[in-house]
Amino acid sequence: MESNNLPGLTPIAVLVLFTALTLLLTAGIPILLAPEPVKVSDWLGFSGAVVGALVTLSAAIIAWRAVQKQIEAQRIIAERQAAIQSYDVLHRLATTLEDELRLALALGEVAHTSSMIDEFRQKWPVDIIAAGLLHARYQDAKDRLRALRNEWAVADTKRWQFRNALEARMNFEEAIVELEQRLNTDTALLLMIKDTDLTDTKKVIERQKIVDKISFLDVAAKVHVARTNYTTAINKEIASLLPKLEEIRSLAKL
Repeated sequence: MESNNLPGLTPIAVLVLFTALTLLLTAGIPILLAPEPVKVSDWLGFSGAVVGALVTLSAAIIAWRAVQKQIEAQRIIAERQAAIQSYDVLHRLATTLEDELRLALALGEVAHTSSMIDEFRQKWPVDIIAAGLLHARYQDAKDRLRALRNEWAVADTKRWQFRNALEARMNFEEAIVELEQRLNTDTALLLMIKDTDLTDTKKVIERQKIVDKISFLDVAAKVHVARTNYTTAINKEIASLLPKLEEIRSLAKL
């Protein structure tokens, strides 16, 4: 059941009641019981005392209201400061998630690039000459992956606080590690194939067999699935965080 009482009236009512009771006890009862009529001088003295008491009471009420306003202003300031601090924390979390999403997508692109030899093979035969030409592009992919992994490792502990995405992140990182190992191994093989003496028929045949075994379809597919699961988990975290961020931003009046 809701109360219709205005806030702050209870102390004033108590003071008014206290004043009325004081007048009744100190003036009303003595006047009624006095054996002789009350003199004008007595009334003047009494009136002065009452006026002084009322002035004191008014000053007390004014002072009390001023204190209440000050307390309310301090409360509003404290709540806004707390909201600003909460907003800063949530904003950093959102920034971390957005950065993680960007890096995950970039890592997925490297995985897609790694299957270039398989895409080439679907259209043309990949001989040792073509494989040698692909070496430079695979070296670029390997360098790009290393740079992204270094960036991904910065402030890594911040990302582990998103427990709902933890398993997906671990699976994604496992797939990326496998991709990196394959890129290191096969890029080295392509370098060796690139330097093959084409006049050495035996070597050409041996290294063509190596070229035919180079494929990234399986690891690229594994990275793609793991990346999709991880970015889905990140987007869920962002979706749950944004309403809280907007609410705190409103409270902080930013």
